[in-house]
Parts: sequence; structure tokens; C-alpha cells
Amino acid sequence: MKHVIFLTGLFLSATTFAQYQVNEIPLSLSPYWDSVKQIETILESKEVSDISGPVTGIAISSTNSLTYELTTQGCTLTVTLDRQIPDGPGATTYKVNTVKQVCQQGK
Repeated sequence: MKHVIFLTGLFLSATTFAQYQVNEIPLSLSPYWDSVKQIETILESKEVSDISGPVTGIAISSTNSLTYELTTQGCTLTVTLDRQIPDGPGATTYKVNTVKQVCQQGK
């Protein structure tokens, strides 16, 4: 009897897992690795690399709108990302949407 109950539980667990796979519930990275992917996207983007001077600081302005502020020598960049959700299984990727540059006078 114990074996029947164990096998029934195992079958139900496998069936539930298969349903989640069929319904394509998006799998996500942990918040740390997701933030790493966002920052990598920003630092590797052409829009940010075209700005002269090294990036001296980076801060999250808004987690809801995926907005970051980067500080360079004399300038502040506001970078907004777009979330790219995959069609099938896979990690979410990001793409730079807008970059707004504000520089101090005389720089």
C-alpha cells in the first residue's frame, strides 16, 4: 500500500511538472543574476560606449521601469531598458531603449 501511495504521489508530481512545461510558465533568473544581465546590457551597449569617459558609478533609478543612472566624468546618463521575453524556454534578455545624457556646463 505504501508503494502505491508513493507511486501515485510521484506520478502526480510529474504530471504537475509537465503541465507547467506545456503552459510555458516563464522561468526567471534570481534577482542578482537578472540585475547582472541588465547592467551587462547597459555597459556593452553602443549607446553607452559612445559616451566619452569611463563610467564612475551606476545606480538603479526605478526597478519597475528598468531605469538606471550612470555617472561619467561630468555627465549623468539615464538609461531605460526594454525586457525581451523569449518565445520559448530561456532567460529574459534586455535591450537598451533610451539613453538621456545630461552634462555639466564646461565639460
